[in-house]
Amino acid sequence: MKRIIKLFEENSAIKGSVGNMSIYVVPLYSFSLKKVYVLLAGLVIERDSSGYVVKINFLEYDNYVDDRKKAEKFIESNYGRFLKLLERALAIKHPNATRIAELFGCYVSDIMIGFLHEIYGDDILNDNETLSGLRSICYDETRFFINDKVIVVLDISLQVVRDVRGNKVFVYRYDIKDFHEVSPKTKVFYDALFKGFRDLLKPEAVVEGELGYRYAFSSTEVEVDGKKISLMMIDEYNPYLNEWHIYDILAITCDNRCLVYSFGMGDYRGSLFLAGYTVLEKLMNYFLGYILSSGKFQKRAKDEAMGTLIKRNEWEILPA
Repeated sequence: MKRIIKLFEENSAIKGSVGNMSIYVVPLYSFSLKKVYVLLAGLVIERDSSGYVVKINFLEYDNYVDDRKKAEKFIESNYGRFLKLLERALAIKHPNATRIAELFGCYVSDIMIGFLHEIYGDDILNDNETLSGLRSICYDETRFFINDKVIVVLDISLQVVRDVRGNKVFVYRYDIKDFHEVSPKTKVFYDALFKGFRDLLKPEAVVEGELGYRYAFSSTEVEVDGKKISLMMIDEYNPYLNEWHIYDILAITCDNRCLVYSFGMGDYRGSLFLAGYTVLEKLMNYFLGYILSSGKFQKRAKDEAMGTLIKRNEWEILPA
């Protein structure tokens, strides 16, 4: 153990101490056939009267680059924000530096906390609620977290950051591996989700699917910029894993026509019929029936749901 600690002490790119804790970060690279293996290792040493506790977290990636500079660029583009935040917290000896270090090695939490620092500066270091929430995501204590700044729903790969002061919303896009500001047309749905997500956590209806699968529906209605928006969450029970997970979250608004936004897919559907097929084709009748039975949807949505149900269940009368 002493040799490991010495390795970190002598080779750290980032190091510092806060209170009774010392934190070190070491980048390691291995090259083979034009492929680089990158290991970012973080060491936290906590000392007390009985001795010390050593924790090692790491990020491990392989990428097809042929030299160290490209590997370093890869690290910078993916984790530069997080590493700068950790370095800053250590430099000013902020008491939450250790909480930042605890997020080391958690892809979702690392990416998000780094971006939050870019928006809010050092103020994010004092945000114990956000730090605790991201830690709970990091350590698999919960599958979702929401407050006034972030939404994380792991089951549908949803990561959202809100710039409260700048009135902007950013969603993480896996194709560009970064956060992207949403359009004003889409932003209203995310504003609705920030307002209404907690009201979706209690299922209002459960239906049986095939092969032992079950589906739970919940909904709420919120108002954003004078527009009424209905939110619907669909949870799925997997009998083989014996667990529930969030299948999708939908936002529905009806002006001239109903528009449905899927947070899981990140795009729109121009009718309840198309949304039903996108979400759960085999449960289309339950999906539409729930809209009819719930008091959380506008009259136009109920009318469209009824019309779609009638068309789906029409009998064709053939001549004798």
